[in-house]
Amino acid sequence: MFKKLYSVFWAKDCDMIEINPLVVTKEGVVMAADSKVIIDSNALYRQKELAAQEDKTQDNPKEAHAK
Repeated sequence: MFKKLYSVFWAKDCDMIEINPLVVTKEGVVMAADSKVIIDSNALYRQKELAAQEDKTQDNPKEAHAK
């Protein structure tokens, strides 16, 4: 899991990948129960697919207007 996270971090120009909590199920499967991924906004021109998925409803209206 950590090797894949590292690979995604670099391939997708991430600023941060946070997993909290990381759990082990009764079956012994390691699973990310919740996560947060932040992409470097300066790299969005390289990450067009991710930029299209951005949830703009969470943007500060003043900051959105400034953009």
